[in-house]
Amino acid sequence: MKVEATRAISVTGSSNSVTWKRGHGKSKPKISRTGMDNKVTQEKESPDRIQKPSNLTRGDPISIPGKTGYIGRSA
Repeated sequence: MKVEATRAISVTGSSNSVTWKRGHGKSKPKISRTGMDNKVTQEKESPDRIQKPSNLTRGDPISIPGKTGYIGRSA
């Protein structure tokens, strides 16, 4: 299972796998695992998908492969 953003992840049972992208706000999610062989990992963004800010300001266009958007607002 993949999760975009969450405050908490609770995994029970056995041999489950959860990958999360980010927590809610600046915090990482609270994670609890019960059972056996349960895995909870954070998805890592590949360096080629991250645009490093140089002199970007609010409202400047940004480019991520497959997506377009603007600094400071949703695409």
